[in-house]
Amino acid sequence: VALLMPNSPALIIGLLALWADGAAAVPLNPAYTPTELEPLFADLDITKVLILQGDEKTKATLRETSTNQTAIEICLDDLCNGSKQREPSAPNLDNNTALYLHTSGTTGKPKAVPLKHSNLLRGAQNVAETYELDATHRTYLLQVLFHIHGIVAALLAPLTTGGTIIIPPDGAIDASRAWSDFQENECNWVTGTPSILQTLLAAPDPKSGSLDIRFIRSCSSPLLPTVYEALRKRFDCPVIEAYAMTEASHQMCSNRLDDFGSGSVGPESGATKICIWNAGDTALELGEEGEVCVSGENVMGGYDGAGEEVNQKAFWKGTDERGNEKKWFRTGDRGVLSTDGKRRLTLIGRLSEMINRGGEKISPVEVDEAIMLASDDVKEAASFAVSNDFYGQEVEAAVVLKKDVKMDEEQLQDLLGKRLAGFKIPKRIHFCEDKIPKGPTGTIQRKMLSQTFAQADPQKEK
Repeated sequence: VALLMPNSPALIIGLLALWADGAAAVPLNPAYTPTELEPLFADLDITKVLILQGDEKTKATLRETSTNQTAIEICLDDLCNGSKQREPSAPNLDNNTALYLHTSGTTGKPKAVPLKHSNLLRGAQNVAETYELDATHRTYLLQVLFHIHGIVAALLAPLTTGGTIIIPPDGAIDASRAWSDFQENECNWVTGTPSILQTLLAAPDPKSGSLDIRFIRSCSSPLLPTVYEALRKRFDCPVIEAYAMTEASHQMCSNRLDDFGSGSVGPESGATKICIWNAGDTALELGEEGEVCVSGENVMGGYDGAGEEVNQKAFWKGTDERGNEKKWFRTGDRGVLSTDGKRRLTLIGRLSEMINRGGEKISPVEVDEAIMLASDDVKEAASFAVSNDFYGQEVEAAVVLKKDVKMDEEQLQDLLGKRLAGFKIPKRIHFCEDKIPKGPTGTIQRKMLSQTFAQADPQKEK
């Protein structure tokens, strides 16, 4: 059952109700267009979608899809007035899938990540144990609840410890009042992406009094050292960087409240094991660079419906440098473990070309296809990532138009708005005269495009 709604009590209740009833939940971005929703619905054979009562915009979006979904409207008043208390059936923690989230792949087709109740429970425990959460802790919800960061770190971790989650009005962050809301509701910690934390860094202080923040947690994309220092200076509290991904039910590594700093994402969390791998049956030694791999109760068993070949490539079986023989998930990140006895992980970069915009993972292939389909006047297109101080990475694209065609950046961006959510639309579009620059073998090399167009004016390539 899909959930298509913004952060709200209704979304949380809907999510928990589906789990109590033994159903698998599929929370989706309410900003998605019909074109983006259709393959996700089809991939998991979704026929029912929970939406907010009276949400005519979402109902219209569902009507425009070519797939057939039944919209079920949630009204909190009706739920509260007509509810009956009953003991929910105990879920089969080891076998029942609780959650499906889609993560983009280099092929452009999103892969479905199935997470069991046991995966999510271990993921929530990793967060709660790392930051010593208990019933006295109150968090201000910054993260959307259709991503693993929000679901596990901001929702499930507090719930497992009796903590409190404060939802901003209308589910969206209003920087002008965020810290006032934080203070008035006696919140004492937050978790967010670096881009959201930068927004809060510039937000005004509460109208009265001072903030009492136990810690600020940053995750989902790298935190720039300058932003880290600015957060530390302004709020005078621990700023904790963590490392997480959907396939591992969120947190794998994190710095600690009494041992933190910039540049490393810290040691392993809970019973999660991390190793560095290159090839073969044995992991690399500490201090050697390679692919970051993870194993633990929080890690999924494999992608749903992706096929044997894809799942075989996603894992390797072997022994780490400590002698632990396990099935390891390959994260696609390059990193190194420290030799100081603390096994701190330092991330070096992505092995793939995925674009990470403030924690939103964007497939360049999907963007390429959307550009080509947006207008018959486009001859060739290639999207790529460029560095961005706010989001970590931003989407840009190189485009070749057909002969004698005139089109500017804004016109093409407007056309893309019908096919892509706003965060996927290239911020800058570079129009090339004859062809897109390619590598020696004639293939598009996105990293090369990023370097080529880094300082270019998008209107001057023609």
